[in-house]
Amino acid sequence: MDNMDNTRKLILHVVLLCLGLTAVAGVLAVMTGGGMMWSLTWSVLFATVCSLFMLYFAGQMEKPFHREACLLGMVIVAIEFVLVMTLTWGVLRMAGLGHWETDVQITAGLLAGWGLMGIVFLRLHSAPFTRVAGLVGIVMVSVSFLMAIFAVWMSSSWSRTNVEKWWPTTVTIGWLSVPLAMSLSGLGTPVRRFAGETPAPEDGELRQWRWIGVAAGGIGALAFLTARFWDIDRYISPGYQPASGNLLLRFAGIAMIVSVYVGVANIVLLTPLQENQRWIGLGTLASGLATAAMAIAMIMSDDSESMVRLFGAVAIPTVCGILALSSIARMNSRANFASVTQAQFMVNLTCPRCRNHLEMKPGPGACDKCKLKIELKIEEPRCVKCGYLLYMLERDDCPECGKAIVTT
Repeated sequence: MDNMDNTRKLILHVVLLCLGLTAVAGVLAVMTGGGMMWSLTWSVLFATVCSLFMLYFAGQMEKPFHREACLLGMVIVAIEFVLVMTLTWGVLRMAGLGHWETDVQITAGLLAGWGLMGIVFLRLHSAPFTRVAGLVGIVMVSVSFLMAIFAVWMSSSWSRTNVEKWWPTTVTIGWLSVPLAMSLSGLGTPVRRFAGETPAPEDGELRQWRWIGVAAGGIGALAFLTARFWDIDRYISPGYQPASGNLLLRFAGIAMIVSVYVGVANIVLLTPLQENQRWIGLGTLASGLATAAMAIAMIMSDDSESMVRLFGAVAIPTVCGILALSSIARMNSRANFASVTQAQFMVNLTCPRCRNHLEMKPGPGACDKCKLKIELKIEEPRCVKCGYLLYMLERDDCPECGKAIVTT
């Protein structure tokens, strides 16, 4: 803990130093108008931004479930800093490799975008409920990133047709990781029901309809890439509009929309909600369904202007609902509300006095044979420090705050 505090203090000092140097360099650049001073200003400013990211990742390192993702984030920030400084000060031009500058710029952009997705999926892989989803996301993002880097550095000798085939494949694999991860969240664990209840283990796997989203995403991606490969010459011809002229592309778009909606529905239903919050989840599901239907109508219709307006009208409530649910989920994960104790389910037990078999709800009760008073109390396992739900946890410390878990 002391080493982590010292690391954060060191990074904070670096941030403050960079901010001071940025102010000084900025003033000198304005007063002198020198190009070198502007380069220095940009360098120190970017160093400040990188230091802030490092400070954030260092602060999150204390949480066990965040550790691997934070390490990846630090590595990405360090690489980005080196690449940007190389471009800022013209190191490649001085080394006679100026023709590589464009490739380095694209690489830095790809690393930022794909790296962010990798951090998110690595974080998901650390949690029990999203382990499978995170693993699928990591594999697909890694493959997509490697394909993108290969295309950047090796495509100079390719024909235009090969480039037009390679990049759509790369982007499609990366994009597909998002709806697949959403659909696979909660796979392999008895996930919480929409009302906050936890199913009994004998109920088995819930939400088998999640595989509709997985299948739709795979079929849509395959149909899209097939259309790209077959109609490549038509795509690069002037005036060709694939969205209105290619039936296979329309089918691909519809399948991808279905995949996204199933993934969003799965995430919404995974959100632990109290009874008086259920209407937000139901409203988000309804508006999301309307958004998906309107998106499909846009694909099938040629009247794009009116469809776009209708799509925007139903999409805005959907986005607002998702944002509201994310905030509520954060609050509910920290609040110690007794959703399980209020749940309407029965517990089978035997009376300790007369050995009579009973079915009781949580709360006060009595044996119907000998009248022995029995009070049944059920509590969700939560961290005593931050209130994080510890159900199905496979570690000995809280993934949110790192406090050791004591079972009594």
